[in-house]
Amino acid sequence: MPRSVMSSRTKGVTSCSNGWKLTGYYTPLETDFPQVDLGAITIDGQSIRVASKFLKEVKLEGWGRLTRGWCIGWSDGWHKSDQPLDARSQPLDTSKIAADRRLVPCGTTLTIEGVPDLQSQRFVAADVGGAIKGKHLDIYCGEGKAALFKTWRMTTESGKTVRVCSEGKRNLTRGEHISRLSKTLRGFQIPSDSTREICAYSRTDQGSYVVAN
Repeated sequence: MPRSVMSSRTKGVTSCSNGWKLTGYYTPLETDFPQVDLGAITIDGQSIRVASKFLKEVKLEGWGRLTRGWCIGWSDGWHKSDQPLDARSQPLDTSKIAADRRLVPCGTTLTIEGVPDLQSQRFVAADVGGAIKGKHLDIYCGEGKAALFKTWRMTTESGKTVRVCSEGKRNLTRGEHISRLSKTLRGFQIPSDSTREICAYSRTDQGSYVVAN
C-alpha cells in the first residue's frame, strides 16, 4: 500500500515532495451546450431531458449545473444538489483539490510550486476522483467556460511535474509532551502522599492534554 507522503495529523513543519502531476476539473453549464441529441435521465424520481454531450461532460467532471439552477452529479448514479459538492458533501470552491487519499489525507493544506498562477494560493485536499491515483492532484477551477480554460492552464505538460508542499504537522517528541504537560499542570498542587500515579499522557485531537492513571 502506498505510504502517505503528506500528513495532516501533526503540526509545525512543512514537508515537500517532487514529481507531482497536475490537472484541473470544473463544473460544466448546461447553457454552454447545444440542445440537440437530448438524453433522458431520472433523478429523485423525476425524468429530465438534457443534451447528451452535457451529460457526458458531467460524468467526466463529476457535477454540472442545469438551466433550472440546481446541479446534477454522477457517482454510480445520478443525484442532485444546489451546489457541486466535494467528497465530504461540502460545496466545492476554487480552494479545493482532489487527491489520492492514500497519499494525501483529507483536509491536508497544500501549496504548489512552479505554477505562476498558484504560487500564493493554498489548497485543501477535499475531493477524490477515479482517475486521481498516486502523485496526481486535480484542482477545482469553478463553473463554466472560463473555468474550463483554467483547467487547461492548470494541466502540466506531458512528462513535466511540479513540487507540492503540505503545511503539515509533526508529532511532538516525548520531551515536548512532558514540557507542555508541565505548563498545563502549572499551578495545580498534587499531594505528595497521593496514591494516584501519573504514568501516561496523551494529546487529544483538539490539542489539549489529559493525564491517565
